[in-house]
Amino acid sequence: MAQRIKKSEWNDFARRFSARNQFRLLELTGTAVSKGVRQTPLLYLLGIRYVAGPPEEAVEVYVARTQDPYVGYRALSVGSPKVCMLVQDRKGVDSKLTITEAGEKEAGLVLHGDLSTDIRRDVTAKVAYALFERSGHNHGRDFEHWGEAERVVLDLERMVTEGFIK
Repeated sequence: MAQRIKKSEWNDFARRFSARNQFRLLELTGTAVSKGVRQTPLLYLLGIRYVAGPPEEAVEVYVARTQDPYVGYRALSVGSPKVCMLVQDRKGVDSKLTITEAGEKEAGLVLHGDLSTDIRRDVTAKVAYALFERSGHNHGRDFEHWGEAERVVLDLERMVTEGFIK
């Protein structure tokens, strides 16, 4: 079922959508998405946010990649968004979000699978490995790196669900 999101609700919708879908696997599609980002496998959604401007309004998508040493980054910014459509499956689970720009370019987030402990554990493991690499491959600090990675992941969740990332 497709549902058009009213522009006056975009800010609240972005928070709710992010909280519901955080850490789900996704692929970015559409003409507003650069080819390099479109071809990137295994993106995890950290969240979306609506920026009301000035100077320009935008919808931004933040992701984490399994192969990056970074916790996350902004993969997409749709400037001058005009239409935001959400598609849900029969069970009411979000499956696709489409954002159309003023110039008729389109960006889509196709969501795969459900949020599970496996995905959370995978993201935590990637963050822990990045911390290990940043420490100069200093062995013997596994528990310290894993604990710090769990804190980072929990902080990201909290920032989204409590509206710090708006």
